Amino acid sequence: MTVATAIERDVPVYLDQIGKNVAPEVVTIQAQVSGRITAIHVKDGATVKRGDLLFTIDPRPYRAQLESAEANVSRNVAELELARLEFGRVQACCRRTPSRSRTMTRAAARSPFPKPSSGSAGRRSTPRS
Repeated sequence: MTVATAIERDVPVYLDQIGKNVAPEVVTIQAQVSGRITAIHVKDGATVKRGDLLFTIDPRPYRAQLESAEANVSRNVAELELARLEFGRVQACCRRTPSRSRTMTRAAARSPFPKPSSGSAGRRSTPRS
């Protein structure tokens, strides 16, 4: 009888069987936005979980749209402030000169601000065309 010391190491496992491998689930990816794919973060056949980053789409067109919308908001805020200043100037002028009330009436008609009424004090509404 021969005695030997046991050694721990990896032993290859061979399976000699006929069959095929199938993915546990097959899914179709539907993009929520269109654009050019700049990076692919998943390999074919990889197992992915909900929330995993799969692709990166070029953000430049979306960033340009956002900056354009922000510029439009800034322009609209500036126009509103100018309208408020002009309206206040005309209102002050009409208080000093009562004969210019017609000018005040025209300025009020062009004003983007709602006409104050007894029930709408403090509320904002959109002007009617």
